[in-house]
Amino acid sequence: MRRILLAIVSFSLFSSWANANLAPVNVEVLQTRLDHPWSLAFLPDNRGMLIT
Repeated sequence: MRRILLAIVSFSLFSSWANANLAPVNVEVLQTRLDHPWSLAFLPDNRGMLIT
């Protein structure tokens, strides 16, 4: 029981610390009514993701 509690507390602390260092997300919608995206590509240098 103690291990589970320790794991939950550790996860909560580390996840809140990780979110504090993130930059704001910039979303730009170019086309609506795309019900089924068929391709995902990660941009260089962890700058984002391109969904087509």
